[in-house]
Amino acid sequence: MGIDYQYARRTNANRKELMSSYELGGGREQSKVLTTPLSKENYRDAFYVVIVDLSAPHSLIDSLTFWLEEIRKQVALFNNEQFISA
Repeated sequence: MGIDYQYARRTNANRKELMSSYELGGGREQSKVLTTPLSKENYRDAFYVVIVDLSAPHSLIDSLTFWLEEIRKQVALFNNEQFISA
C-alpha cells in the first residue's frame, strides 16, 4: 500500500537521462498521495498510466473515471485554474 518508487538511468550521447516511476497502490483511500510524485515543476513532463483491476469489470469505468478526475484536479491546481468536472 502507498507508493512504490523505481528509477532507471542511462547515458545517451553524453547526456544523462533519468526516468522515475511511481506506482500508487491501496485504492481510492490513497488518492491524496498523488501529490507526492507530482509537483508544479514536473507535472508537464510526466507520463500518466492508469491501470485498473480487470477482475472486477463492473467497476472498471467507475475506477478509471475516478483516477482520471483525481489527476485532472491535481493538474488544475498546478495551473491555478478552477477545476470543472466534465
